[in-house]
Amino acid sequence: MNDLSASEITEMLRVIPPADDYGQWLVITSAVFSALPPEQALPILISWSAERIPGEYAAKYASRLQRVGVGTLVHIARKHGWRGVARPHQKPYPARSRLLTAATAALPLPAWLSR
Repeated sequence: MNDLSASEITEMLRVIPPADDYGQWLVITSAVFSALPPEQALPILISWSAERIPGEYAAKYASRLQRVGVGTLVHIARKHGWRGVARPHQKPYPARSRLLTAATAALPLPAWLSR
């Protein structure tokens, strides 16, 4: 999932309102920094939510949350209505295709899986 482009990350941030809460701001900022180098991430973050103090994004890069990845950004964007980008070049997840055999195809899906 780390192969998201700067334009895809920009599209995700368009659906996420600027964070009023520092914790949410830090999570989103860290997620963007996990996917893009600072020279690409900084202008994208500034266009998403203007800096309150000049240089605050650049200063936060060094102390970003290391365990927050771009998957967190995808999750937050989906909660705000982002539906993703069609990627026809991607192959289906192999574990899923092995699970869907003729024997399991006839079984009803659990409610939590049928969304």
